[in-house]
Amino acid sequence: MKQITIISLAAIFVLALALIAARPAVSGPICDGFSNDTALIQAELDTKAVVTLPAGVCGVTTLTFNRSNVSLIGAGNSATVLRAYAGATILLSLGITEPVARVTVKDMLIDCANQAGVVGLKANSPVQQTNSLYLEDLQIDNCPGGALIFQGVGNSWVRNLIGSNNGAVAGAVPAVSLQKAASGVTTNSNHFYGLDMESCKYSCLFVRSGVDANIFTSTILDGGPAVLGMEVQGSQNMWFGLVGGLNGNGDFIRFSTGSGALGRLNQLHGVRFDYDPSATSGRVINLENTAGAAGLNSVFDLAVLTLPAGTTMVRDLEANGNFIINARTRSGQAGTLFDITNLATVVLP
Repeated sequence: MKQITIISLAAIFVLALALIAARPAVSGPICDGFSNDTALIQAELDTKAVVTLPAGVCGVTTLTFNRSNVSLIGAGNSATVLRAYAGATILLSLGITEPVARVTVKDMLIDCANQAGVVGLKANSPVQQTNSLYLEDLQIDNCPGGALIFQGVGNSWVRNLIGSNNGAVAGAVPAVSLQKAASGVTTNSNHFYGLDMESCKYSCLFVRSGVDANIFTSTILDGGPAVLGMEVQGSQNMWFGLVGGLNGNGDFIRFSTGSGALGRLNQLHGVRFDYDPSATSGRVINLENTAGAAGLNSVFDLAVLTLPAGTTMVRDLEANGNFIINARTRSGQAGTLFDITNLATVVLP
C-alpha cells in the first residue's frame, strides 16, 4: 500500500510539472506593484489597437504613443494604477516625436510617486497638431512636473480628470498647463469637462500665450496656501464655466500678458470662491498688468463667500475694457470689493 501511494504522488508531481511547462508564457503586464511593466505595456501599445490593463499597480518609466488610433484602458481609477518606476520621466507621452490622433486613455490612476520632475501625461506637436485625443475618468496625483501638459493639441476632449498634490513651487510648475508647442503649433478647440485639481503645489491651471478657444466647464481648482488658482496669460477666446474652489493667500484667477500677447476676449461664468478666513492678501479676480493690457475679458456671476481684510474681490489696473457683471459677496466682509482705476472697465450689478 505504501508503495502504491508513493508511486501515485510521484505521478501527480510529474503531471503538475508537465502542466506548468505547457502553460503559455505571460505576455501582458504583471502589475504586481513591484515589477517594471514598461516594456510589456509598450510592446502592446506598438502593436495593438486596444490595450487593456488589469487591476493592480503597474510600474512604468515612460510609455510612448507612437501611433494613431490606439486606446489604453484600465479597470477603473480605483483599480488600475500606473506608478512611476525608478528613472521615470513622463509616464504617458503622446506625440512627442511625431503627432498622433484619435488616441484614448481612460479608467486609471496615474501616480508619479513624487519623483522629482516627473510628468503624468504630456501631449505634444513637434510639426503639426496632435488632435482628437480622448482622456476620460483619470486621476493623476503626486506629479512634481505637472499632471497634464498640452503643447500644440487641438480638438480633444478631457472628461472627469481629477488630481491632487501636483506641480512644484520651485520652477513655478502648474498642475495643468496649456501652451503652444516649441514648433509654434497652437493649442485650441479643446473641451475640458469636470476638471478637479486640488492641493496644487504652485498653481492649478496655467493657460499660456498661443492658446485659443478652449472650453472649461464644471471646473474645481482648490489650491493650498499661497498658490495661484488659475492664470490666463496672453490667451484669447477662452470660456470657463463654474470655476470654483478654495485658496489661501494669493490670486485665484489672474489675467495677464505673455510674450507681448494680450489676454483678451476670455469669459468666466458662474465663479464661486471662498477665501480661508485666515487669508491676509490676494485677489479673487486680478486684471492687473504692468507689462501690457488685458482687455475685453468678461466675468459673469461672481460669488465670493468669505473676503477677509487684506483681500480684494476684483482688481483691475491698467487693463482695457473688461466687464464684471453680477459680482457679489456676503454682507459684513472686511475685504475690498473693487480696486479699479481704469475707467474703461465696466462693473454691472
